[in-house]
Amino acid sequence: MRCMTKERIVETLRDLMKERPLNKITVQNIMDRANMKRQSFYYHFQDIYDVLDWEINTNLIAPLSGPENADCEIWLYHMMVLIDSNRVFYRKTLVEVGRTLTMQKWLPVFSDKLLTLYPDKLQRVEELSDNDRFALEFFARAAINNLMDSLIDRKTFDYKTGRERIHILCSILQGRRMFEQNPIVCFPYCTTTA
Repeated sequence: MRCMTKERIVETLRDLMKERPLNKITVQNIMDRANMKRQSFYYHFQDIYDVLDWEINTNLIAPLSGPENADCEIWLYHMMVLIDSNRVFYRKTLVEVGRTLTMQKWLPVFSDKLLTLYPDKLQRVEELSDNDRFALEFFARAAINNLMDSLIDRKTFDYKTGRERIHILCSILQGRRMFEQNPIVCFPYCTTTA
């Protein structure tokens, strides 16, 4: 029953977010609309932002953690599909919470997934060299910013283009060792020595 109550609270918040900005929604508004007692809200959540966090963890991150999403390209594509399926909610959440907090929430998630592209089978981002960590974070931020831009644009996702871009991103990260193995070929006018 506890999960059903949480889902009901989340669904009510989603409905209210269609009508007004998040900063105009109170816990009392949510619980009145859901025909539930205010105490029930605080039994499950600390505040409205906790509801948003639970929704993202339950309906976006958890479905992406299955073995069918082990491949990074498939994971990124499925994320795009899941976000698009509840686009209005995620767009409003992004607008209300802001890009900085969204980036803080998603950077570790994207970094961990992009880490699977490294052939060394490293377990943690901290195990990477400084250059690899820079590349990983650069591409994680690029992917997150691209996703946020797509949400804010209000345009429908172009899945074909999205798949192509995801493939390019993953291919570049997988090919990052080319520079380390032969920097002169990659950049004929530069060398790695100062």
